[in-house]
Amino acid sequence: MNKFFPLEMKQDSFDLHGGVHPTIYDPFLSALLPDLKNKVILDLGCGKGVIGYLIRSQRNLTGSTMIGIDAGKEYLLFTQKHKIYDQTIQSDLKNKLPFKNKSVDFIICSEVIEHLNKQSGEKLLTEIERISKPGTRVVITTPNVWLQMPFKNSLDKHFSLWSVSDFRKKGYTVRGIGIKLPFNKSSWYTNFIFSLYYFMTPFSYIFPKISGLLIAYKDIPQI
Repeated sequence: MNKFFPLEMKQDSFDLHGGVHPTIYDPFLSALLPDLKNKVILDLGCGKGVIGYLIRSQRNLTGSTMIGIDAGKEYLLFTQKHKIYDQTIQSDLKNKLPFKNKSVDFIICSEVIEHLNKQSGEKLLTEIERISKPGTRVVITTPNVWLQMPFKNSLDKHFSLWSVSDFRKKGYTVRGIGIKLPFNKSSWYTNFIFSLYYFMTPFSYIFPKISGLLIAYKDIPQI
């Protein structure tokens, strides 16, 4: 595993956008976090490490190893600077994950799979199954509506849209947040849409097809 990169951070050449999704998802993801002591924890597409930091602040990680993987070197340098992960690995997640079969205890992949085309996303889900131990909890979040990202960084571009049925076919339980309206463009109605997200979540949590954001999770079956 490649733990660190001997590079200087160049924030002027790389958009270190952190997104708003960690703050929207946090109470729901927190409720899904299992006991993480003495575990191998994997944050796929970790970005600036916001999800990793929230996990570290909310659970006892005694004896655990938390690993962050991302395609952006500057993102990983940011997480190293703030000591969020025990290890970091640079990968665009399109190829085989650098882990042995059945070697990881908890996997989170938040707002990542939509940045891959559908074929690469399918391969990623297969790889997640391969490296998960029996009993591993896997949590994946993704928009339920197509978002045209306004950022220049190519890593922020969306290439696929995943539906409730896509995840259910693979054995995931799916919950929803908000309402199926895009919210990534700044305009006079943006705050109104965010208000709808809070208002509609009690309904879309139960009926995720109407939601704007999806939370899919499963526990890998015991052998």
